[in-house]
Amino acid sequence: MRPFKWGGRKAGISSGSLRGNFLLAWSVLAGFCWSLVLLPLTARGNVYATQVQINGGFTNVLGSNAGPVTISYLLNEPANGGVTVRVWSSSSIVRTLNVVPGNGGTLKGSNALVWDGLLNGNLPATPGLYRVSVTASNTGHSAWTQISSDADSRTYVWEGRGVAVNQNQDSPYYGRIFVANAAAGPGSLPGDQVGILKLNADFSYATEGSISTGGHAWAGDLFSPWKVEVSEDGSVYVNDFSSAGGIYRFDPQVSTNSQLQVTDTNNVGDAGRAQLSGFTTVGTGPDTTLWVTDQRSSGTLGVLRFQLGPTGQALSNNTGTVVIGPGVSLTKSPADVALDGKGNIYVVQSVSSALDATPRVLKFPAYDPSTNNGAPLRTAVWAVGQADVNYGNATGVAVDPTGTYLAVSFRGTTAATGNTSVLYTSNGGFVVSMDLGQAISGLTSHQDTDCAWDAAGNLYYLDNFYGAWRAVSPPGPNQSTTLAISAIEVTGPLNILSISLEAGEVNLVFEGAETEAPEAFRLFSSPDPATGYLQETAAVITRISAGKFQATVPITGDLRFYRIKRVPVPFP
Repeated sequence: MRPFKWGGRKAGISSGSLRGNFLLAWSVLAGFCWSLVLLPLTARGNVYATQVQINGGFTNVLGSNAGPVTISYLLNEPANGGVTVRVWSSSSIVRTLNVVPGNGGTLKGSNALVWDGLLNGNLPATPGLYRVSVTASNTGHSAWTQISSDADSRTYVWEGRGVAVNQNQDSPYYGRIFVANAAAGPGSLPGDQVGILKLNADFSYATEGSISTGGHAWAGDLFSPWKVEVSEDGSVYVNDFSSAGGIYRFDPQVSTNSQLQVTDTNNVGDAGRAQLSGFTTVGTGPDTTLWVTDQRSSGTLGVLRFQLGPTGQALSNNTGTVVIGPGVSLTKSPADVALDGKGNIYVVQSVSSALDATPRVLKFPAYDPSTNNGAPLRTAVWAVGQADVNYGNATGVAVDPTGTYLAVSFRGTTAATGNTSVLYTSNGGFVVSMDLGQAISGLTSHQDTDCAWDAAGNLYYLDNFYGAWRAVSPPGPNQSTTLAISAIEVTGPLNILSISLEAGEVNLVFEGAETEAPEAFRLFSSPDPATGYLQETAAVITRISAGKFQATVPITGDLRFYRIKRVPVPFP
């Protein structure tokens, strides 16, 4: 039996209610090179930076000396505790730029500032790799606080069924929010269209478009598209609950040519009767595993795990390994599943009767087939929500990045009992309810369908009664550091090490930067330097070793002067 839908009112949204973004920008000077650098993320707060770019992009650009460089980023919220931009050389901070609250650089939306290429003591940057980090701070809220607005048309979704956020800081799409809309609405806003909404962390729409189907023919029948998850490598997974739980993978843009069918009807167990519903992914690349619930009110298989392997797809006729079996603790209809960093498994059961003694939220230990002979887990570590009217018809579950909190969305047994609640992962203890009994537009009806966290600890959830997705900040002071996905490379002068003649060719061996490619250089020559140099188009430049290159060109005269020049080119 598939989940029911409350008949309810949707909040009225006008297309003219968009909130403005802030932009502060100075001069842009190209001439630096980016390469991938990783640092630990300190992410526990409501404000954080995403889309950290150098000179307006993520691509590598090469420069031969230090000079002004523009560092831009998005803030999901105003940084009322200020912003600190640091320039790193190896593990040392060589320049710190502080921006006080209320000024450009601390505002919600687009911000930018300039590093002048100088180090501490106003010394010019020497050749080498320089990394950039952006730390945003907030004095915080006294309680869990909604930081989005239902009046913002970008938070509107007609039939929201799934929500997820990209937590992969190494991705240019870090912080991107994805929302599945499973039915066409009455208007022409993006939230009225069937497909996957795409928004940046500051709630602005994605540059390439606000919504995409990914090339899949979603039914738009309230069940298709269904749940959305973002894997550790930033891939977007969406399931089609109208087609036997078929799950599809897309790139972070949900582009048509990226669509990959992960599971199909051959992966549906119990002779095709299973209903693959809520799911999550663990791992990256060929080590990715898919964990999915069989959401049947009777005869459920429980929670299944699929090893996706190098193709990213479940093998044909592989119906998954049962990791949590029915009976003992799991006795009803598992609607969704989530795992924390230690492998602990959290499952929610959809229970429609308010007085039913069945637990609605359960925690199971990490699944390790080597310790139990491959048998399914059946006994929960803890189980809560028995006969609790506020825990009715659970639909979504998600663990915060620290593993401290568990969010659970409930459609409710009545329109007055729908809510999204936060529990402690340690014991299932209640922390807070987002909207239980909360009056919005004078009404207290809610029907929550899914929830997710971002890397900074903000909670996102869908209230289908109001046709809105919401973002909520946890209480307390906040600070979060985000790194640019690459490093600035300042290069030094080129040194010609040797020149020789052999078989009618001139061979020049010279030094460059260790990360440079042969395409970064050009060979020029002249019979008389006073008349200028021309490029040797017949020259072949090869890499001998890291930072060491050879240019080879046919001899074209009795006397020739040669120069090697560095030409700024994009690096892959």
